[in-house]
Amino acid sequence: MSCKSVCKPWLHLLETHEFVKSHISKSVPGLAVFLEGEPYKVFEYVDELSPKHRVPRWNVVLNFNLPCSKPPYSSVDGLLFLCSRGIMSREIFKHGMLRSEDIWWPRDLFICNPITRDYIKLLCPPEFSSSKRKVHMDTFGFGVSRTTGQYKMVRVFHELVLNRELATAELVEPKCHVYTVGTGSWSGISSIGPFKYEGNAKGVFLNGNIHWMVRDMYGSSVWISCFDLETELFSTFSPPPCNDGREECLNVSTLRGCLCLCDNSAYNEIVIWLMKEYGDEKSWTKEFVIRKRDGDYNEGLMCPIKAFPNGDILMALEYSKLLTLYFSSKTKTFRHVDLFGLQSRFCIRAVAYAPSFLPLKTLTTENVSSF
Repeated sequence: MSCKSVCKPWLHLLETHEFVKSHISKSVPGLAVFLEGEPYKVFEYVDELSPKHRVPRWNVVLNFNLPCSKPPYSSVDGLLFLCSRGIMSREIFKHGMLRSEDIWWPRDLFICNPITRDYIKLLCPPEFSSSKRKVHMDTFGFGVSRTTGQYKMVRVFHELVLNRELATAELVEPKCHVYTVGTGSWSGISSIGPFKYEGNAKGVFLNGNIHWMVRDMYGSSVWISCFDLETELFSTFSPPPCNDGREECLNVSTLRGCLCLCDNSAYNEIVIWLMKEYGDEKSWTKEFVIRKRDGDYNEGLMCPIKAFPNGDILMALEYSKLLTLYFSSKTKTFRHVDLFGLQSRFCIRAVAYAPSFLPLKTLTTENVSSF
């Protein structure tokens, strides 16, 4: 399917909007997996469970290398958003003293299509080279607007303003920049709201909007922040009732075409909620309650990957490395499954990915390269 050695009419057909849109609607979802120093791999699901091991099976459908070896951040319509992190020296206050430390912050941003073997490097936001008096905490989202079909990168960030004389540090309310792919420039969003965004919280795309789990900067309440890519306006959803509300254990994702919140904050259980009617806060439904033994997997963000018709669930735990866990509805227990043959390896990253023939070269003003 990735071969371009076909007749010109066929090659032209593969690049038409009608074919690309039709193919995306039928594309089989899977995972794009990255391990530093090795080729990227694309896995697709084999829906039947193995009768011997009762675990899901996967097929490797694509191996590829990129000139930019960066971990995947998210994926939309077969386009992978890749983001690396550089190191910048910063000064912060601890216990009344000003100290110099290092902070990780995004440096290079890429979008690529593994099928068409094209990629573009995005222009970095201007604040990446700002004053040392301001420390950034960044989170990103990537998606496509519902009406115009424009692909957009959204960056939400905080600045930490340091006062040397008073030995104080103040976290400033978030700011937002939007990059519309094909324009070659970032634009600012004026009004976001008094919410605290965490750097490890990735923006989740669904229904033309990008979602983050956030906390009120001046209180303890938890919200779901929603950015409409068409209107470029922020709004909020109320989350379902969570156990103890620790946002570091609350993860927003998608499951079965619905907005999903996975609550791993309790010691003895994991609760998975689905918003059955998008935008209706009353439609939050407690879909799964999974019991844990002795506080197993009590740290880190838990994310459901796939729910099977028999009630079994494949999940991922992002902590020191990515762990893939299989929950059996019959035995009511978790089991670690080494789906990728990388059980002892660290730095693995994976995102949901469905292949497409969307050509990046149709995005004007961008410098498209091939690999």
